[in-house]
Amino acid sequence: AFSIDPYLVRGLDYYSRTVFEVSSDALGAQDSLCGGGRYDYLIGQLDGPPTPAVGFAAGVERVLIVLDKLRGEVGEPGRVNAYVIAPSPQARAHAFQLAQKLRGEGIRVSMDLQQRSFKAQMREANRLKVEQVYILGDEELLAGEVTVKNMVDGTQQRVSFVTAAGAVSAQE
Repeated sequence: AFSIDPYLVRGLDYYSRTVFEVSSDALGAQDSLCGGGRYDYLIGQLDGPPTPAVGFAAGVERVLIVLDKLRGEVGEPGRVNAYVIAPSPQARAHAFQLAQKLRGEGIRVSMDLQQRSFKAQMREANRLKVEQVYILGDEELLAGEVTVKNMVDGTQQRVSFVTAAGAVSAQE
């Protein structure tokens, strides 16, 4: 939810046009989590070329306080259960979709964000000691499938991309 406040003012005079603040009731009287806005003329004031810009600053401590109040103490991250491997740039968009789908099923998923080789991604999956690896290679993409490898017993199967999230519980 949001509201428009025509009287909202940020404390720095280089802001132009729109300014904004994000706040939370969980903080009490000083409820601001972050704030920012447009500062289209700032670079020009510093003898640079006219540059439209927007920026913000957030209070990390304040965000953590709100998280603590909304969902309890933030603990250590849990162990990753699955790893999605996308060896080609074409597979990356599908890999993000699959990771999101798996997370929606309650599965803790990691994936490569550095565009490393297939071999390097498998090494990372082994290092994390994941139970399942989801492989989206070129063949799988063409077939609309994903290869699910059970890292405990070494078995693997190809399943439809649409039903891939259920493959973990089916193999356990």
